[in-house]
Amino acid sequence: MQLSRPLWFALTGAMLGFASLFVRPKSYKRILLVGDSQLDGGSTLGGRLAELLRKRGFQVEVLAKYNHGAGYRRDWFLAERLPAKLKSFNPDLVLVSLGGNDANTYHSSSKKAEYQRLIREWARLIKKSGAELRWFTPSTADSPSYQAKREKIASYQRGALEPLGVKVYDHGDYTDRLPRRATYSSGAPDGVHFRPTEYRMWAQLLNQGPLASLRPA
Repeated sequence: MQLSRPLWFALTGAMLGFASLFVRPKSYKRILLVGDSQLDGGSTLGGRLAELLRKRGFQVEVLAKYNHGAGYRRDWFLAERLPAKLKSFNPDLVLVSLGGNDANTYHSSSKKAEYQRLIREWARLIKKSGAELRWFTPSTADSPSYQAKREKIASYQRGALEPLGVKVYDHGDYTDRLPRRATYSSGAPDGVHFRPTEYRMWAQLLNQGPLASLRPA
């Protein structure tokens, strides 16, 4: 017996709806934040974002170091601390926010292949632990020349990670309109960092934007 098209569509829709009852959205219990100075400290993006995620029911730990990167001074992370943290905390999800400190060293096209090899090394290490990896490219900088270098780093990161199925987000989408930068003791803006108020705003943008769909286990 051949079904009419309306009846076929109705039966197909019903079957898909029934199947969806057994497909649960992925959920997470433990989230590890990895980053540089933007995440290093309770009043930074790392501290503020961890606070918001904990309020949503996640267990969160932060592994961050001022003036370090995915390539620049990478051994601080890769030689011991990150493997140890992946083992002890056993995160379901790792959110990496690195690259700003790599800009001066690795922005040149002659360094692209080497840098992307290092980024893939990060991805392999994290995925081998069983955790999902999501990556955030560097935030915006006030200096046009430094910003251009950061944009190159961001493109290198995307080129290395997206073919591996890693979700890559651009921090620039969330920091380019934040109103105030942190300042040196002289009162001059440092061009990269933010004040606690702006870090809180940045964390809220991420929590309500790319991380809003995360479900606690």
